[in-house]
Amino acid sequence: MSKALTDLKTKIKLILSQVRPGTLFYSYRSTALQLLRDAIAAGHVADDPPRIEGPGEAKMVQEQVEALRALYVRAPSGLQTEFTSLLLANSSRVNGAVVVHAMIEIGGLRVLADALKNTQAVEAAKRAIMWHALREKIAHESHLFSEEDLNIIEKAANQETNRARSIIATRVRRLPPH
Repeated sequence: MSKALTDLKTKIKLILSQVRPGTLFYSYRSTALQLLRDAIAAGHVADDPPRIEGPGEAKMVQEQVEALRALYVRAPSGLQTEFTSLLLANSSRVNGAVVVHAMIEIGGLRVLADALKNTQAVEAAKRAIMWHALREKIAHESHLFSEEDLNIIEKAANQETNRARSIIATRVRRLPPH
């Protein structure tokens, strides 16, 4: 393993180790939208409904996403190809949302979608966090996604839905009769 790759791994681990649960990803121009997000973060509102903001309404402010994007841009092209796999390898329940946002920022949607489809690559609880983060990214920054990107996401989501249905059906069959 080259020194440059080892350094990149170390930097990614360091950045991801700084993620704290409940970190906010966006700031908002609209006071009403900011109040809604604060209420959601405080647990006063049960769910964060998808909401497509207008251009400039939401701004990515999550420090680790910005640091990972900057690290990617500065990395030599040979190491950039390793970046998404390094992010996934270092993802956890705590930093999974940051990994999703960073992967989208650096053009790693296909790798992310493949990982979400692979149950061995990403455990169920972390997958749920990552799906929520992907939903949030689409809702706030739809301009980053092409029609092809949305088709990739839809295929992965359909596979996830089918997997969940299969698990539920198996568990229902195992229930004792009334």
